[in-house]
Amino acid sequence: MLARSYAASPTATATSLAQPRIHETAHVHSFSSIVGDVYIGANVRVAPGTSIRADEGTPFHVGEGSNVHDGVIIHGLEHGRVIGDDQQQYSVWIGKNTSITHLSLIYGPAYVGDDCFIGFRSTIFNARINQGCIVMMHVLIQDVEIPPGKYVPSGSVITTQQQADRLPDVQSTNVEFATHVVEVNDAPRNEPTRIATIRSELEQAYAAKQTPQTRTPQSDPILSIPTTIKGKATWLQSSIRYVTC
Repeated sequence: MLARSYAASPTATATSLAQPRIHETAHVHSFSSIVGDVYIGANVRVAPGTSIRADEGTPFHVGEGSNVHDGVIIHGLEHGRVIGDDQQQYSVWIGKNTSITHLSLIYGPAYVGDDCFIGFRSTIFNARINQGCIVMMHVLIQDVEIPPGKYVPSGSVITTQQQADRLPDVQSTNVEFATHVVEVNDAPRNEPTRIATIRSELEQAYAAKQTPQTRTPQSDPILSIPTTIKGKATWLQSSIRYVTC
């Protein structure tokens, strides 16, 4: 189910917060939490289990066509800002068509540009990641600026500008992987009819299982081949069991 709901402020210091602004075409799951001065752009997808909390660092911007996967946390320090593409100050700026994937942490001040991919369980803090970068899994990026179009291998710890400047360029195979991950996670948004079909098929299968059926080893071809265990012939299928002594 998709819904828009606003949680109460989770911190004692944030007594008065701006309301999130969510574009009418955005998909925000009811099991996600969006708090404070957050802008969610057109066709953004926010998956279940995400926390986007602008109750200390503020504001946040999530650009058009981006997606925020399950378990992502976006938060920010009270002090420290980045300059967004509109030349305004933000605690967290996420550009257009960018993917923040499962269990990643984006902690402001942080800037992630257009067409970027942030891999599973990666952490971005006090950093700027420019357009077209691919960050793989379990990466830490802190206190640096990543030039446009760079590839950050899994497990990297990038905390000096010298490390950031030496990163390799993104290759076509990297783009293919990132595109695949994004397409799979966008399937609920792009194929609602297919999801309804799958749900119907599951319901029909469940109903069929609840219908009492009489089977014997002789009449059911699935059960026609016995397994002999210590002189006993045993037929198994699902939870139905026939034993002859």
